[in-house]
Amino acid sequence: MARHSRHPQGAQSLPDIVNSHAVESIMKNASTAQRQLGLRIHAIVFVPVIIVLVIVNLLIGSPYWVHWVLLGWGIGLIAHWWSVRRQDAGKAGTPEVSNPHAARRVSLRME
Repeated sequence: MARHSRHPQGAQSLPDIVNSHAVESIMKNASTAQRQLGLRIHAIVFVPVIIVLVIVNLLIGSPYWVHWVLLGWGIGLIAHWWSVRRQDAGKAGTPEVSNPHAARRVSLRME
């Protein structure tokens, strides 16, 4: 008897496609510009989606639910901003060099 899979032949499940350790590594090693771009995209998407949801909620009428979306996503956006700000502040005093020997020379000159 053939074993049936939930996924079509050759398809992968989400955990197979997205390795959380790889994503975490990419996010930690992102440059300041990349982190700021990610935040900017997050904020740019946030505004029109919330506007559309407010319009939909006003057209549908009571019960009003859009404030919960605004609250939840707003907390996520603030957390994203805080994360970018904190990471940028931590890297502000550290020179970005890919050569570890060059980093040692820079740190020796700073002493």
